[in-house]
Amino acid sequence: MPDWRLKILDECFSNRRRKYFIDDLVKKCNEKLEELSSGSGVSTRTIQADIRHIRLVHQAPLESYRDGKKTYYRYADEGYTIYKRALNDEEKTKLLATIKAIKSLHGIPQLQILKETELLLEEKLQANNEPVIEFDHNSALKGIEHLDALYHYIYEKKCICLSYKKFDQHEPKQHLLHPYFLKQYNGRWFLFALSDAHNEIRSFSIDRVIAVEPLDMDYIPNDFFNFSETENQLEYYFESIVGINRQQNTHPEEVVLKFSPGQINYILTAPLHHSQKEKMLNDGSMMITLTVWPNYELEELILRFGEGVEVLAPEHFRKHISNRLQQSLTPYKNGTLE
Repeated sequence: MPDWRLKILDECFSNRRRKYFIDDLVKKCNEKLEELSSGSGVSTRTIQADIRHIRLVHQAPLESYRDGKKTYYRYADEGYTIYKRALNDEEKTKLLATIKAIKSLHGIPQLQILKETELLLEEKLQANNEPVIEFDHNSALKGIEHLDALYHYIYEKKCICLSYKKFDQHEPKQHLLHPYFLKQYNGRWFLFALSDAHNEIRSFSIDRVIAVEPLDMDYIPNDFFNFSETENQLEYYFESIVGINRQQNTHPEEVVLKFSPGQINYILTAPLHHSQKEKMLNDGSMMITLTVWPNYELEELILRFGEGVEVLAPEHFRKHISNRLQQSLTPYKNGTLE
């Protein structure tokens, strides 16, 4: 018995709003066959065999009921369906991981839908299992209380006034924004929005947000970039970025790095960017090429490797990294931090 026919009959037998006679069941299956454009028609004898299969193999409480001279079929237990069954071990493992992922977001206030989803999943699982997986989440992150409001303003396509204070500013500034996307990177949340004053997409770190208020003004929809990796005609915003900062009015460059032999396995198993291309060198080291914007996040990533990496190109980026490394030695030369 094919799965598609089992699903159709299961839906019919669990439907309490109408009666399905044998002719109705044959018609329902043949309509599906026409939709699939495959196979010959289903006969009454086939459906009768399917009924026996469902009763015997699936042990379903499928009953027949007389209605005048005809007979219709329905599950005796209301709410019963073949597909409402116990979870197997693989499904339980996946469900446990999902519940754990939701629990990791408990530090985000007001996201009640997550809590409700967690409870529904735990009810489905019906087990108190010891956790075997942990997700990194900083519930003490400053500004996290604004995340829920920002999410809903994006969903509702509302303009906002963002009170925002950078680390080097004494007073917050007001930004009129058309919010588009929220993204977590390196344990922090960022808002991506069209700046009304600058007419360009800008990113704002949630931990620097002081206040958020909705504005009664026309919302400009996002016809500029695709912020997720779904396929559409818009350019993917993060295509050539390590991290979240995209430089305006510039183009990605080919960044060439040389890694020592001790770093090779790490770079191969955890690529720095999807554009990464590797080339082994005669001295046992490896050269990789990335097509990216040389932004702050890329700098930080490179500096983490210390003496295990050398920037070969472009020249301006090589000089910049070299200067940062030399400046990092200053406290050690002077013996104290300024």
